[in-house]
Amino acid sequence: MHEQGQGPGFASDASIRGFSSDHSTDLALWIDGVPINETVNGHAEGNADWSLIFSQAVSDIDVVKGPTSALFGNFAMAGVVTVRTLERVRDTEVVAGGGSNGRADVSLMTGFDKGATGGGVFGARFQREDGWRPHAAFDLAQAHARLVREVSPGTAIDAGVELYGARWDSPGFLTEEQFADRDYGVVVDQTDGGFKRRAQERVSVRVLRGRSLWRSTAYATQGRWQLFLNTPPEGDAEEGSGGQTEEEDTRFGAGLTSALTVAFANAEVTVGGEGRFDRARYENWLTEARTRGDAQELDRSRQLSGGSLRSVDRNGRESLASDGRRARRRDPDSHRTRRG
Repeated sequence: MHEQGQGPGFASDASIRGFSSDHSTDLALWIDGVPINETVNGHAEGNADWSLIFSQAVSDIDVVKGPTSALFGNFAMAGVVTVRTLERVRDTEVVAGGGSNGRADVSLMTGFDKGATGGGVFGARFQREDGWRPHAAFDLAQAHARLVREVSPGTAIDAGVELYGARWDSPGFLTEEQFADRDYGVVVDQTDGGFKRRAQERVSVRVLRGRSLWRSTAYATQGRWQLFLNTPPEGDAEEGSGGQTEEEDTRFGAGLTSALTVAFANAEVTVGGEGRFDRARYENWLTEARTRGDAQELDRSRQLSGGSLRSVDRNGRESLASDGRRARRRDPDSHRTRRG
């Protein structure tokens, strides 16, 4: 497994066995029991945004190589990455750094520890960079919070929030001649750029009794991004125009996961279920200086999915796959047009 970058304004992603968490959509990402992959995405269903990971608050990361997983369901063909964050910290830490091209990065981590009764973690981060080309700056603001409260011996309520927002500029694509002449100072269109915002909230209940563990998580997600981008000046009939396109995506979703695990002398049995609802609106326009022209694609989509799982782990040697069902419906007022 390796991590690969996507450039200013785009989240880094990961790759396992040739599958990535970006457009190939075959790598599932979970943070504190919440699935991150976006369904009904304009680029590809299952697109995962890794900017939600607040790196300073990460407790541990598990990587499960595929194919498929009874515990994590959709988008796990190549594997699953599960991230767990810290439940509590006792100190306050401030880290600041900088570098070339106007790079600055400041983060804050603080929290409290109440021992057996619970704890909390709060974090914030801001990053800025001007970029190595003109009109290539980007800003990233991120926040993380987690609270754990032990309501009785073995029973705890766990709540968390992940927030981030990014804004970036783009100088546009160079022609082959400009690139060959190393004329990197050209700004094709000052209006190129975009932003993305995403929020995620969850509440979990976990109950530990002897050799059994029951955990349920309810969550909600909201997000919006908008992108203005020059198409390459070289290419086929679609991409060779050098024009500008606008993409806009707005979505929200909610879901519930629940599982009971019982440990025996030589095996561990897990049963559970998952349900999820997502609603998204995706638009793709031909634009000039952020002024809309013809619509290339206008979609409104809703997806309701669910499934159950049965898993038996005998010293890590055997597991049974889950069964699930999915229903998808497109709104009647949706329409799609293609530029010919």
